[in-house]
Amino acid sequence: MVGHALHAVVSHIPQPLKKEGLLVTNCEIYNWKKLNQKYNFNAKNDADLLLSLLDKFGVDKLNELDGVYAFAYWKKDAIFLARDLLGEKPVWFTHNADNFAFASEKKALEKVNFLDIKELNPRSIIKYEIKENKVRALAPKIKKIMEGILPKEKSKGVPIVANASAGKNWGEMETISTK
Repeated sequence: MVGHALHAVVSHIPQPLKKEGLLVTNCEIYNWKKLNQKYNFNAKNDADLLLSLLDKFGVDKLNELDGVYAFAYWKKDAIFLARDLLGEKPVWFTHNADNFAFASEKKALEKVNFLDIKELNPRSIIKYEIKENKVRALAPKIKKIMEGILPKEKSKGVPIVANASAGKNWGEMETISTK
C-alpha cells in the first residue's frame, strides 16, 4: 500500500502518480521544464517530470535534477527511496523480516509500532527488492554528485576537499584531487 498527503503551496498534485512505475514525492525541481524539453516528455509539473525520468532511465539521471526532493518509486519488484544532495526533504524507513515501510516523518512509523527506524542520508538511494525482502544501498559517491558543481578548470596542485561531516557517514567522504 502506498499513500501520500502533502500540503501544497502552489497547486495540488494528486499522488501517487502512476505510469510504468508508481511515484510518491515531495519535490521542487527547478529545471523541470528544461529537462521536459530535453527528453521530449509531456510533463505537466516537476513531479510528473520526475516520474517520466524514472520510468525511462531509472535512477541514472538524478544528477541532472536541480532542486530538492525525496521520493519513493515502485516499479516491478523494486522500490527506490532517494533524497537530494542537501537532504532538505526527509525520508525515514524501516526494514525487518516482515516489513518495509517509509515515511517523510519518523513519527508516522513510530505510530504504527515500527522500532528500528532510520533516516535516509542525503544524496542516498536505496533499493528494496520486494521478492527477496532485501535493502541495498545504491548511494553514488560524492565525487560523482559533485560533478557539475565543482569548477571545470582544475587549479594547479590545489586539492578540493568535499566536507560533508554534519553527522553523515564518513564512508561517503572522499577527497577530490586536482591531479
